[in-house]
Amino acid sequence: MSVKAPQSRSMQSKAGVTLSVARHRTLMRRGNAADRVSSKAPVYVTGAVERMVVTLLENARAEAKAKKAKRISSV
Repeated sequence: MSVKAPQSRSMQSKAGVTLSVARHRTLMRRGNAADRVSSKAPVYVTGAVERMVVTLLENARAEAKAKKAKRISSV
């Protein structure tokens, strides 16, 4: 009978987001915004950034569909 050790889960999978929480954590620590960064701050920031990106892409998709374009362009 073999007993497997529980696998560790990433912060990204725990938070249920697509973007990397670890990357935002690193950027926040290197960004000199504050001396210390809590463990929850990068999760919150990642969720907020992901929501903004999703909204931006949804709006761009709707705009491209209205113009009957196949690509999303910045202009």
